[in-house]
Amino acid sequence: MIQRGFVDYTLRRRALLREFAEGRVSRDEVCDAQSYLKQAARFHGEPAGQSCPVCGDAGLALVHYVYGDRWKVGSGQAKAAREIAQMSETMSDFNVYVVEVCQQCGWNHLRESFSTGIEQAPRRSRRRTPAKPNVAVDLNDL
Repeated sequence: MIQRGFVDYTLRRRALLREFAEGRVSRDEVCDAQSYLKQAARFHGEPAGQSCPVCGDAGLALVHYVYGDRWKVGSGQAKAAREIAQMSETMSDFNVYVVEVCQQCGWNHLRESFSTGIEQAPRRSRRRTPAKPNVAVDLNDL
């Protein structure tokens, strides 16, 4: 799978965790995962291979969300990494956002994002015929 435009949010994550450790950010602010995100972690998440940075629970999961500008159906769904690899070989350009989620305390943070899929040429916009200029006619000139 080819990844284009890869963005790593590790520095932002470290800064947030530092603010939390120093007491400038409350636990409620960093552990605010909604129930939908926790369910996505349970059913579509993959083990992150590390423990939660807030509560230390070993159940930290990575959830991959896919978004396609040209898709009519399926944009915004959580998918397994293997599904994304298969999709990248057959589907047009789409974006992937990887979120780490702790089902125990609700910690969640965007870990990385990238584009993948078959590169498509940009859509051409329809050309519009230029409007005819409005010509004001002075009735006194007639």
